[in-house]
Amino acid sequence: MIEISTGDDVDRLLASVAARPDRFRSLVLCSPFIDGPTLARVIELSNAAIAAGCRTRFITSAHAAGTYQLEHTKLGSIPRGILTVSRRLHAKIYLAVARNANDTEAIVTSANLTSAGIRSNIELGIKARPNCEGGRRLIEQVRHFISELTA
Repeated sequence: MIEISTGDDVDRLLASVAARPDRFRSLVLCSPFIDGPTLARVIELSNAAIAAGCRTRFITSAHAAGTYQLEHTKLGSIPRGILTVSRRLHAKIYLAVARNANDTEAIVTSANLTSAGIRSNIELGIKARPNCEGGRRLIEQVRHFISELTA
């Protein structure tokens, strides 16, 4: 399945992983901008995912990493090895790889990891699931892009 996505879809994906992190093998959150409330949610989600055996990766801009001191934030700490800082990052990508491959979902969108981006702004993107050839190809291309970005 490939279809249009909004910020609400990112919010639902985060909620889905938070509710059942054991259902997922890996989670990638890629956004150059993040706000304080969403950062607290992401850290809580990352900690729960890691405890459930779900690898997590957070990719953000140097500005956001510096603003929130992401490696030593007062809200908690993002464990070493899952934070990638990219000086030129503008992409917003959310990928949840499920243990049941058919539940995997990728979202490529204009929505940043901010309260406005995932709840109130008018955002547009695409989301894909691997239940059709186009969805499988798009998810694989997203995975490849992420691996190149984090290499």
